[in-house]
Amino acid sequence: MDVDDLPIPRARRVKLKIDAPKAPGQSNDPYIPQKRTSGNYVENIWSIWFAARAGDAERVGALLKRGDADLVDRADEQHKRTALHWACKHGRTSVALMLLAHGANPNLKDEKGNTPLHYCCAFGSEAMLRILLNNMELDPTIQNNDHKTALQFGRSFAKPELVKILEVYCKSIGKDPAQSPLAHVTSEASIQSQAPEIKPDPAEVCVP
Repeated sequence: MDVDDLPIPRARRVKLKIDAPKAPGQSNDPYIPQKRTSGNYVENIWSIWFAARAGDAERVGALLKRGDADLVDRADEQHKRTALHWACKHGRTSVALMLLAHGANPNLKDEKGNTPLHYCCAFGSEAMLRILLNNMELDPTIQNNDHKTALQFGRSFAKPELVKILEVYCKSIGKDPAQSPLAHVTSEASIQSQAPEIKPDPAEVCVP
């Protein structure tokens, strides 16, 4: 058989790994805090917030397993954002699913008063929005420091497809997002009808 007739081997898919710059004395254990300076802020590049932002669901899961019980809702020092804030802002669906499965609160505010839903409506995707809408504790009427709900916040970022989905959701639960926070627990049936199950995107890679 001629060499040119041999089949071309298929390329292997390799998961990207983020290698942290190591200074003398730093540990090789990825769960021991390593530091990176950004302006006047020193960031722990192996923190749950950095991992959520990078879409590293494996590391997030390991940190939740090894960390304190309140780690899932703990806010970072710089922006007062939880891991769910970062996952929603950067469209990391796999991480968001994991955090919510561990009981993450989707209604917590950061320093600007924004919830994960605010960031999802401004920067996220339809898949991420439907993941949040599947959560029974979600409150779409929470206002940020500028007195804007997630729906109003999303409109200012020209996300008509996400705005439409959230409008339909609010109508289905009988709530005007311009009113005060929800005073009752919404029905699971209404949420499921507007938010079908979303599977994690296998194409996500660990890029900050």
